[in-house]
Amino acid sequence: MSEWAEMFSRADGSHMTQMDVEGGRVLTVRAVEVVAYDKKQRTALVHWQEDVLPWLMPQQEGLLLAAIGWRPADLVGRRLLLNRDPSVRFGPDIVGGSRIYGSPDLDRDVTVRWRCGKRKLTRELVRCPDPDPLWGLVVVRWRLDLADVDAWALDRGLPAAPSTLAGGARATIAERLNTADNHAAIVAFTNDRHAAAPAEEAST
Repeated sequence: MSEWAEMFSRADGSHMTQMDVEGGRVLTVRAVEVVAYDKKQRTALVHWQEDVLPWLMPQQEGLLLAAIGWRPADLVGRRLLLNRDPSVRFGPDIVGGSRIYGSPDLDRDVTVRWRCGKRKLTRELVRCPDPDPLWGLVVVRWRLDLADVDAWALDRGLPAAPSTLAGGARATIAERLNTADNHAAIVAFTNDRHAAAPAEEAST
């Protein structure tokens, strides 16, 4: 996948409207692709896990992510806190737009300074509350699939697959899973499970 700087020829608009994120909304990245309009114009299209239209990310937001070390290939599965910024300009007009203001996947609050063309920009990104600690642990930090953790849990005889839990129970199981021993056990189980799958398919 390309780097952020290679995805843009100029800043562009958005399929997702600014009103979709007014007041602040945490959305989960499902995929990032390059959209080319012609030989001179392209942008990054961000698809969400949630039922929200994809976002044609403005160039300065992609460069903001580059400034904190989040490459396009690393973004899938991460969550972004988006909000409406009524001060966004399009040419001479103030039209408003969607901006990134943080993520539950940041290690801490951070002040980001970056450049977009000739402009020097500064923004405070916040480590916002995590709406789904289980997702944050398994998908973001461990880079595993929830289905693999479910299979491991059922193999261990746990009463419920972690991904089927909701609310406080989901947060509790995430806290209990978050140990080095569990992580190592789940990774080993997952590797064995995936290695066995081709052999089983070949024998049928």
